[in-house]
Amino acid sequence: KKYERVIFSCHNQKEVDEAKEIDPEAEIFFSENYLDYMKFYSRAKFGFMNRIHAAYQLSSYGKPSLIIGADTRATMAKEIGNPVMFVGDATEEKLMETYDYFNQGADNYKERFATIKLRAFDHYMSTFPKGWTVKMSYLKKPIKGKKRLIIVKLDAIGDYVLFRNYLEF
Repeated sequence: KKYERVIFSCHNQKEVDEAKEIDPEAEIFFSENYLDYMKFYSRAKFGFMNRIHAAYQLSSYGKPSLIIGADTRATMAKEIGNPVMFVGDATEEKLMETYDYFNQGADNYKERFATIKLRAFDHYMSTFPKGWTVKMSYLKKPIKGKKRLIIVKLDAIGDYVLFRNYLEF
């Protein structure tokens, strides 16, 4: 709070109560609508979080996050260029080092993630039959204008976050 505006992102009332225990004056974001979280994360500078899906969401906006986890699920964040720290290793000194790193641009995270995103997209598209790939190759550029619908079975939320800006609705 001394350096930045800090907002706890809570996903249920229990988390809201726990955040208030940590800091009774805490600023808290809580909603039952997932779209509100997308809007909220789009306005973040970067994140220190324990939810991998939130990290993927921030990354989709070109913003880095530190995942603080208690199990190996947190290591998935490395796939999208985010650092990972296990709870027991999260000291004030290490958190401040990460804060400084993020504040200095995290080695051009936005550009690095754009490359990761394009590589993942190309890999994903290579799984379709050749005719589909040609017909769907227009998805490489964000689409603006007319609203259209394309239905693609996505494996996980990570896929959606990686490609959401490329899909027409």
